[in-house]
Order: sequence, then structure tokens, then C-alpha cells
Amino acid sequence: MPNIAVVGSGYWGKNLVRNFSQIGVLYAICDCDNSRVKQLKDDYPDVNVVAAFFEVLNMDEIDAVVIATPAEYHYQMAKEVILSGKRSEEHTSELQSHSFISYAVFCLKKKK
Repeated sequence: MPNIAVVGSGYWGKNLVRNFSQIGVLYAICDCDNSRVKQLKDDYPDVNVVAAFFEVLNMDEIDAVVIATPAEYHYQMAKEVILSGKRSEEHTSELQSHSFISYAVFCLKKKK
């Protein structure tokens, strides 16, 4: 099973965190909101919870990073993930027919 890190645990990210945790692949969560970090540490005591994105990039155990931050941060964060040699799954949402649809923008194989 891969080790997944979720960056951003707000509106959409909290659902990704919950789902990856339920299937047993959540290794790390990154969020810049200190109060949210504290709550995540309480909710997921067996998961690494950090506030700094570079900490995720430095975790050798992580196989893939799911980016669930505001859209304006996606490009730079995805680029840094790619340069780190990890897989990147960028998630965003689009309002269409009054429902949110999640889609993967791109997926790159992990460099070995």
C-alpha cells in the first residue's frame, strides 16, 4: 500500500484525509492553520501532522502527495512535489449543475 500525504485539510481536503485514513494509506497531513493542525493531531494520532509543506517533501516514506489547497497554490506545490520525485495528485473542484465534481488534473509516475 502506498503512503499518502494530503496537503490542505479544509473544505475538500478534510474529506480526502478521512477517506485515505479509512483505507489505511494516510501517512501525513499538512495544513498551515495551527488550530486545524492541533485538531488533526487529536483526530489522527497515528498520522504525521505538520504545518510546513517542506516537511512533507522531506519525508522519504511518502509515495504520493494529494494537493487540496486553494487553486492558486496548485502549480507551485505540484512542481515542488514533482521535483522531489514523489507522485502528485492535484485535486480541485468545479461548480457544475449545482454540484461539486472532483477531478484529477494530472498524475505523474514516481521517479525512481
